[in-house]
Amino acid sequence: MKRHIAVATLALASLSCMAQTLTWSVQPGGVAVAADAAENVFTARGEAQPAGDIWLTKTSPAGVSLFSVRFDNTSSTRQELATWVETDSTGGAYVSGTSRAGSFANPVNANGLLMRFAADGTLVWRRVLGADFDGGSTLRVLRDAADNAYVLGIGPTPSGVRARIHKYSPDGALLWTWFDPTGVGAPANLKWGANGHLVVPARAPTGLLGGVVTLDVDGLTRTVLTAIPAFASLDATADTDGQIIVVSLDPATSQGRLAKYGASGAVQWLRTDPVNMARVEVAPDGGIVVGGTPTSGRFGVAFLKFAANGTLLWANRDADGPANAFLAHGQMRLDAAGNAYLAASNMQQMSVTRVNADGSTGWSTLAPFGYGVALAFGAQSQAVYVVGGQVARIDQGGSPPLPQYPDLVLTLTDAPDPVRINNELVLTTTVRNLGSLAAAAVTLTHSLSSNVRGVSIATTQGSCSAAPPLQCTLGTLAPGASATITRVVRPRTTGLLTTTAIAATTTAEPTTSNNTATVQTTVTRR
Repeated sequence: MKRHIAVATLALASLSCMAQTLTWSVQPGGVAVAADAAENVFTARGEAQPAGDIWLTKTSPAGVSLFSVRFDNTSSTRQELATWVETDSTGGAYVSGTSRAGSFANPVNANGLLMRFAADGTLVWRRVLGADFDGGSTLRVLRDAADNAYVLGIGPTPSGVRARIHKYSPDGALLWTWFDPTGVGAPANLKWGANGHLVVPARAPTGLLGGVVTLDVDGLTRTVLTAIPAFASLDATADTDGQIIVVSLDPATSQGRLAKYGASGAVQWLRTDPVNMARVEVAPDGGIVVGGTPTSGRFGVAFLKFAANGTLLWANRDADGPANAFLAHGQMRLDAAGNAYLAASNMQQMSVTRVNADGSTGWSTLAPFGYGVALAFGAQSQAVYVVGGQVARIDQGGSPPLPQYPDLVLTLTDAPDPVRINNELVLTTTVRNLGSLAAAAVTLTHSLSSNVRGVSIATTQGSCSAAPPLQCTLGTLAPGASATITRVVRPRTTGLLTTTAIAATTTAEPTTSNNTATVQTTVTRR
């Protein structure tokens, strides 16, 4: 069954018995999706064109675009493509990417990239991985509880071009660089094992083989597995004991292959099944969930679950139903209850298929448009977010979207600092609405010492009074909108000049801790 859904919000798609609602689907899409604690959704994309940029887009839980920001790549011989996005604990995001150069019909990799953005879209820092034009690239970025970022890619190492991981601190300092010690192959994924170690499944450069490497957060290699039969893909994870679980399609038998390896690399047990095994995760109960197609060469979605000892617990070999044959499988994820979800496509629209933790069929949903490549879960609801040609929100059980509120965020900068007495000081205040609802009757109060002489005041929206304290009436700020007030003054005394700005709205606003900003400027005599 194929269903055409208009590119619009509030569409309903129910392809099986369990209730779910396609609440919205909006542009732009991207290569990855992540949701913060408030269920704002971040997506990343790139531009395959001369001077192409990496873009980060933030969308509210209600499907309202809050911002789209980019690093402006001005090189006409470079293009920058995003590879992954990961939120941090502050409501911001990490974005990994690759800079490419040369012919735009057949570009070559130039460098791997990592950027960190604040919650309001401000670029905090940007790092080029490795040496300039070393031929590096990236695949994925993860972060830990301390907001350290781990970036997987490929680049030159002392042993040749191999997989490598860079670890960066939250302030952008490089902590260590890890290189694939044995050359297991081209990395296919980066994920956290249940034991807290990083897991890197890879495809060998020659032959129908693959491998897996695990390492700890200090960059120390823990396990290396090689010569694993793998026809087209390979995935892996680790359980709480550090044992490695690997799935692939065995080229000799065209059967799915699931194996558990001990820390020494010895096979603990091996299971085969007609399902083309391509995805694997450890469930919250310690079981092993496998995703793939029903058989090799056939489209559709199938799931299996095995116990930790290799016993098959259940098999759902047609999870997307007899009317569907989803293909181009993207990310598989498990929620906290152990339900499994797989992103895919019907060649025209994105799809998400859910199988319940007990193996029963959950649902399959279509969303416009393209190929579903990645998934994220809502922290406060049962929402599932999928990204591809667009980004879409799917609510399970008919749950409504989260309540909508404005969220005013204030930034205040001074220039120059320090400033000489009686010279011009420029104070720039920006009020942004990062919430999902318009903020009505927005006002700004700007308090400043009387030991200054005003020169000029300008605002991009509304009007300001010159009488101290400065007060501006900015009107309504739509979600994602901003207003900037530029005030020029001349300090008349030396010392520390303190400026405080406060924004307010008549619309109910639960979070007001970010409505105030203060800056201190040093005033010198010469």
